[in-house]
Amino acid sequence: MTGWTFQDFWRVFGNFFQSLWNSVIELSGSDEYVIGVYGTFLFTFLVYWIAGLSYTAISLTGKPAFALKYKIQDASSTQV
Repeated sequence: MTGWTFQDFWRVFGNFFQSLWNSVIELSGSDEYVIGVYGTFLFTFLVYWIAGLSYTAISLTGKPAFALKYKIQDASSTQV
């Protein structure tokens, strides 16, 4: 096999994603409004905090070093 196609990907991970989606539908009671409002909020919330905590960890620990060269604050606690 020379590379992954979408069919290969879906064959491997399709059951997982389908069961995850079925859980979301059961949890919301098949209410599209609940999925639209709370799902959008939860997605945005998680993206914001995962990205923010990643940048905070880089700033506090100085690791990984390759990411420090993109830091734009003037007062920095680590030398680049």
